[in-house]
Amino acid sequence: MDIQFSKELLKQVDVVVKTILDKKFTSLKYPKDFDIEDYVILGLFDGIVSRFDSILYLAEADKLFGIEAIARGILEAHAYLIYILEKDKDIVKRSKAYFYSVKKKELDIYQGIIAEDAKSIELRRFLNISKEKFIEEFEDKVNEMHEKFTEYVGKKRKNWYQSEKGNNNFRELCESLGLGEEHYLLFKLFSTETHAKDGGKQFAFEEADEKISSIYIIEKNIEHVITYSSLTLIELTRKLYKYYGLDREKKLFNQKIEFKYKFKGVIKLKGNY
Repeated sequence: MDIQFSKELLKQVDVVVKTILDKKFTSLKYPKDFDIEDYVILGLFDGIVSRFDSILYLAEADKLFGIEAIARGILEAHAYLIYILEKDKDIVKRSKAYFYSVKKKELDIYQGIIAEDAKSIELRRFLNISKEKFIEEFEDKVNEMHEKFTEYVGKKRKNWYQSEKGNNNFRELCESLGLGEEHYLLFKLFSTETHAKDGGKQFAFEEADEKISSIYIIEKNIEHVITYSSLTLIELTRKLYKYYGLDREKKLFNQKIEFKYKFKGVIKLKGNY
């Protein structure tokens, strides 16, 4: 994919969150309360846009190592957003499950601080707070957070997106959403571990030339990373405008993409958009 296309696309998607906020949350014509699901949906999308910006910057600067790790972050947010938006009736519940699964990290920090091991004692000394005072200040908030986590995620689930049908891990989630190939490419073929350990074997390089093979793999496939990221943002922009009922904005977005790029052959507009 032409990197110029991606840079122009970045300009289009960089205003999506602001457009939604202006149209749906500040306009008197379309008043809507900003709830947890909006925080999650728009936050995940904005994170993808930021990562995409970083990938393009690094690619243009010819600093290719590390791009695949950023792309894996895009895939994670992509899968989470598709899963959250998959069924209208589940959007709020799934958004809250994601939100409180992230918040659970705060519970883990809390438990670490109030523990009685040497590390926790030293940490409280560093924070200049007693265990009793720390519990007094944060216990109510922690208990409330724990209740919300139990309500929306559950006690026995390994992850927030696990269901009775599966999704026991991120690979299964990707496969259930039709993102199995992307998971393989970004978590297997493009992974740093693969570069370091298996690059020479896959491309028949000598062991001494594994560094060369690593560079070859990244340079050969960086275009695929940019293409995947671009198509992901196009897909998600359409989905967000549709979800928020911004049909005019979605139509204008499609027109801009088609008008500017269809004759370059860099993208085909397919699907019921």
